[in-house]
Amino acid sequence: VSFFFNPGTRWWDNPGNFRYWLFSSVDFRISDKFSVYYEFGLTEVFNQYGWVKTNEDDNNIIYFGRRDAKVQWNTFSTKYIFNKSSYLTLRMRHYNSNVNYEDQFYELEENGGLRNSTYYDNHNRSYNIFNVDMKYAWRFAPGSELAIVWKNVIECEDNNIITNYSENLDKTFNNEQTNSISLKLIYYFDYLYIKRKNNFNL
Repeated sequence: VSFFFNPGTRWWDNPGNFRYWLFSSVDFRISDKFSVYYEFGLTEVFNQYGWVKTNEDDNNIIYFGRRDAKVQWNTFSTKYIFNKSSYLTLRMRHYNSNVNYEDQFYELEENGGLRNSTYYDNHNRSYNIFNVDMKYAWRFAPGSELAIVWKNVIECEDNNIITNYSENLDKTFNNEQTNSISLKLIYYFDYLYIKRKNNFNL
């Protein structure tokens, strides 16, 4: 069993503008053939000024907004080795990104400063993606591999930010899924070996 843990924080000059992060993982090697890995990541930024939109219909006014941004992900993966020629891997990952704007927006001035603006709209953003990847691979010759891969992807984006993790995950699962199965063949040709063999036969 091995662990990784990395917390941290950073502050900027603007009042209340700071960021913290927490990255951690645990790796279980149950046997020479079977292993399990879990990773968790979280980072959040407060009172950050960020670009919102450029109004091309009104003298290209550039709007900024003060926002809080949060990114969180969970990854689970496992691998089973059948023998020296074949193995099976499974990986599941949920990624969530939320951007929450304050009520006050700003206009970018020519000198790079920001002035208060009467503009207002809902620019909050919630983005979720959940994906599963499963792969079976068979190495039937040196440098050659036959692989079957199944992929499942659920993706959604809207203005509705749900802070409860389980409720947000349920919202993600209520969206359409995309499934795909692919077959990949890699075959290694040793040109020098074939050339030497043909020269020898001649």
